Amino acid sequence: MVSRLDDWVLDKLSWLAGKVQILTGYDCLTQAHYCWRLGWLFYAIRDFYRKESLGLVLDVAMILMSTPLQFRTDPNDDVVRSAVLRGFRNPRRITLFDKLLRALYISVLPVAIIIASVSLFHFQGILIVLYAWLRCCDPLPETGSKIREWMDSLVPKPQTVTANES
Repeated sequence: MVSRLDDWVLDKLSWLAGKVQILTGYDCLTQAHYCWRLGWLFYAIRDFYRKESLGLVLDVAMILMSTPLQFRTDPNDDVVRSAVLRGFRNPRRITLFDKLLRALYISVLPVAIIIASVSLFHFQGILIVLYAWLRCCDPLPETGSKIREWMDSLVPKPQTVTANES
């Protein structure tokens, strides 16, 4: 039952991550890294709001350490991308540790959603869970960003003057 629910969630999330990739140009693995950093940012905001200085320092340190370490430099991400391009599934999708971790997340997700609906400061837990699921989705091949194309179309192209026109 949990395995079928996990596969269903991964399929739906893969579809959604593909749509986000078409818009932004970032695949599901990069989206997962952004969820990770955003989750830690919510932790930092919560600790700032609660005036927990040690927690805030640790949260900011985690954000600063994870940003250069995880921005498209994880060697396993390249292995996952090459495996998917060869026609295989994401290896993280079938490993026992990842399946058990996602099963745990499925069991606590309803409670996390209820808690997050009460307070925005508890939303970071859902982002961390989303990170774990996005890491297991199958990334699409590199594509251009529809948003970038739209923004580039707003900027006028420079006119070149040739010697014959002057």
